[in-house]
Amino acid sequence: MGTLVGLNIIGVLAGVSQEIGRFLADVLGFLPPPLVVVLLSMAPILELRGAIPLGIAYYGLDWRVVFALAVLSNTLVVPFIWWLLEPIERFLRKSEKLDRGLTKLYDRTRHRSRKRIETYEEIALFFFVAVPLPGTGAWTGALITYLFDLPRRKSYAIIFVGVLVAGALTTTLTLAGVGIFDLLTGDA
Repeated sequence: MGTLVGLNIIGVLAGVSQEIGRFLADVLGFLPPPLVVVLLSMAPILELRGAIPLGIAYYGLDWRVVFALAVLSNTLVVPFIWWLLEPIERFLRKSEKLDRGLTKLYDRTRHRSRKRIETYEEIALFFFVAVPLPGTGAWTGALITYLFDLPRRKSYAIIFVGVLVAGALTTTLTLAGVGIFDLLTGDA
């Protein structure tokens, strides 16, 4: 019974991702589907977790092409995030209120997480990127690297591996979800 419920949930999620895909396809419909996958993979929050289901479930692109585009574009954005964070922070800190708010936020975040990050630096960074849940991903990995002043070259390698794992998990779940959705709706 538990397996059936799990399969049903995956089917429903695939259906939801297809609905989100329809909305995004309408908004970005003037662009070629592979470019939409690339742009969505580079965007914060959804990243490849949104791009892969869209490319596979909605656009019907080959999963290998979607996986490659999503992983590469999600990983390529990381150095640009690092490059932009410092000037953005400097600009925001010109305001006394924002400066105090950022200091408070940074201090609280560093205080709550410093021990774990210092103890499990690579493993913690990897899991923050690899687990395909909202609030995780390459953007989060780049922010952690910036906030905790982790070595960027090493962090980039860890983020890349995390993105590969997240991409593989998301692709697998999407393919399973689409298959189950097709079975449930009789489209198989």
